[in-house]
Amino acid sequence: MEYDMTSEEQALLSYLEDRLHEGENPNEDELAEQRGEGVRRLLRSLADKQLISLGLLPEGSVNVVYGLSPEAQESLGIHRDATQ
Repeated sequence: MEYDMTSEEQALLSYLEDRLHEGENPNEDELAEQRGEGVRRLLRSLADKQLISLGLLPEGSVNVVYGLSPEAQESLGIHRDATQ
């Protein structure tokens, strides 16, 4: 299944995949600090498309990325294959 993703969303998905593979669960505030405030809009867009799992930290105030959907992983694989 193909998703209509911007290049910004694609880049963020790839970055999130790397972080998750390193055993990290990046949170929204951390990502905004590293990548700019626009990342908040991108995270919500990816979550609305059900490409990432977002949840609240135990304190309940900040979204954290828990994982990528199988569709997101497939999309990243297709994108990598197309660029090789």
